[in-house]
Amino acid sequence: MREPAVKKILYWCDRCNIPLIGRTCACGARSREVRLQQPYDLRPALAADMTLIRSLLAEQFGEIPIPEVVLLNKTGGIDRTDLVIVHGDRFGWLTFDPIARKSSLDITPEALPQILPYAERGILDLEAGTDAGSHEGRIGGKRFSLTSPLPDGTVIISYRDLFGTGIVRDGMVRVRKLIPVEPRSRPNPGWDEVIEKNQYHLKNLERSAVRTIRKYMGDSAVCERIILRRQRQHRHPPSCAPGGGGEGILHQLRDRTT
Repeated sequence: MREPAVKKILYWCDRCNIPLIGRTCACGARSREVRLQQPYDLRPALAADMTLIRSLLAEQFGEIPIPEVVLLNKTGGIDRTDLVIVHGDRFGWLTFDPIARKSSLDITPEALPQILPYAERGILDLEAGTDAGSHEGRIGGKRFSLTSPLPDGTVIISYRDLFGTGIVRDGMVRVRKLIPVEPRSRPNPGWDEVIEKNQYHLKNLERSAVRTIRKYMGDSAVCERIILRRQRQHRHPPSCAPGGGGEGILHQLRDRTT
């Protein structure tokens, strides 16, 4: 099955700390690529999303500040599952459990530079809090027994001079990748600046869309092909009647541009 023609990569300017829809930023810096998850559905975190993320972080680790620009990449799951993108990095997985009827946030190791300087709880010293003290070899991916009970969920793992994340369940903790963590300070722009720095790319998209509309304006055959293709993909009944579906949309667009 052929994948839809959608953008699979987001660009990020580390100098301005903003997402981009093109490779270059208005500041002149070269961006880096951020690979998205299927179905490549990306949107800004709105006020309700930000409130939920802040409350889940506070519940797990204490009051953790998060920047204004946060993105949610919808992914597959039983119910709502979003990859949270902060500073152009994978911050965590925001999920909703329809049985327990509650949301949870499973942070990634990439989120630790943002969280560690402010975390007041939810940190597990692996040597002091588990039976890992005598363990030799690799720690990442292993399971250890807790020496004292902890609530199930995500915890920050501290092991010597490394940090990572782990999942506590049934008196055990499974450790993920451990990495050295250095807290970093980054700019905290708002969405107005994001739009401003993307103006060039937005204008290009607008010009391309207008050219495409004018090229096929009034072409009913093209309309029928588009609707039939959508019918095969989505099993929706086609409609090319003026005022609705395919041709109706083209008529409205033509009226606006003439």
